[in-house]
Amino acid sequence: MQLARVVLKDLGLTTQLLRVANSSLYNRSGKRIISIPHAVALLGWDNVRNLAGAMRFVEHYAHGSPGLRQLMMFSLLTATHARQVAGSVGYARPEEAYVCGLLRNLGEVLIACYHGRQYASVLTAMQQDHVPLRTAAMQVFSFSFDDVALRLADAWNMPAAVRICLDGGATATTNEQKCLASVTSYGHELTSALYRYAGDLKSDPIQLRTVVNPQGNLRRIPPSDLRRIVDCASEDTGQTFATLHIPLESLRLDEQAERARHVLADGAPTSLPLNLSGIDMAIQVAAEGLDLPTFEVSTYIQSLLEALTDHGAFERALFALMSEERNSIRARLGSGMDADEAIGLFSFSLARNDSMLNAAIKRRHDLWVDRKADLRHEGSQVFAALGAMHAVVFPVVVDDVVAGVLYADRKQTQPPAELRSRVDQIRSLIAAAIARMRLSQ
Repeated sequence: MQLARVVLKDLGLTTQLLRVANSSLYNRSGKRIISIPHAVALLGWDNVRNLAGAMRFVEHYAHGSPGLRQLMMFSLLTATHARQVAGSVGYARPEEAYVCGLLRNLGEVLIACYHGRQYASVLTAMQQDHVPLRTAAMQVFSFSFDDVALRLADAWNMPAAVRICLDGGATATTNEQKCLASVTSYGHELTSALYRYAGDLKSDPIQLRTVVNPQGNLRRIPPSDLRRIVDCASEDTGQTFATLHIPLESLRLDEQAERARHVLADGAPTSLPLNLSGIDMAIQVAAEGLDLPTFEVSTYIQSLLEALTDHGAFERALFALMSEERNSIRARLGSGMDADEAIGLFSFSLARNDSMLNAAIKRRHDLWVDRKADLRHEGSQVFAALGAMHAVVFPVVVDDVVAGVLYADRKQTQPPAELRSRVDQIRSLIAAAIARMRLSQ
């Protein structure tokens, strides 16, 4: 009853549990189940836990860029195929196969999420050179996505069943483990054959592959079962595809490679005139100005922000200050395109779990974010308000306390790497200016 009460607080989880409980796999009475306690009792604790974990995995990554959502849908199809195949060969825990299928391409998902440009190179290599995913990944990264998944599975202490499936069953010791790994691999290969490579059941060699059943015997999935598995998976995921506005065709390799080419082209270094010597001169003048009797902190910080926007480095630059209660942050000064509007927009509560602001303020990380390649902060309220594609957020620390942040952005082109040291120097000068102001008070 306690578990049921928790489930009922989440509409998505409630819907998912009722859908699974009413599937032919669990509900053989013919009467619809509309009670969550009944559904929990029918599925069992482990299955409810697995379903909840799988849903959170999808939700965490599915709200990134459209390309990442499509990759997550690939994972969802793999999971559904694995569950259906498990049922077909008589594996006792099909929802376990679902979770293992969902995590089967964990390495690819994480690389796509955190190293988007290199992942785009993998996709273009697959299409242009006609090589498999593993070969393309080795060419770009010198390691495979499966290697990443296995290392993380160990580091995160994931269940043994997941790790066995990630290594393709190489470490399986029982017939059940071999069956689960085989089922998961088959589901992954089936999804790749039908959706990534746009094959069909009649011509694709997936029909000739075998699966290990729970008794340890090899079994080929009959064509009639295979068609049913594919149809069921399509029906189960159809609503999710529709909700996310993702056509099945977008999972094809040629579609993915086309998007990858756009990512690689759009991420090219900026061609805007950049005057590094002008920025260096402004930094030198500001450093000398700290000791002048005419020093005034607002004017001083404003001049540093203008150094970032007047010499081709960024389109906008802002300095935001923490509130006295330290529960919000608000821009006070700005320079560049639409600076006044940007100052008004940069006002955020820190009560929300914002990944970008948390990283910069709570963990004191220097952020240099390219949204086309790095999706870690895609849901940040900063990007929602200001709409930039490339942004720098540096914490300004005074007396070992974050006093504010230096923010700068570009809407189109990626800032050159040479700017990193300059931004760091400007941030340090802003911190020194605030420290001097406090000493004089």
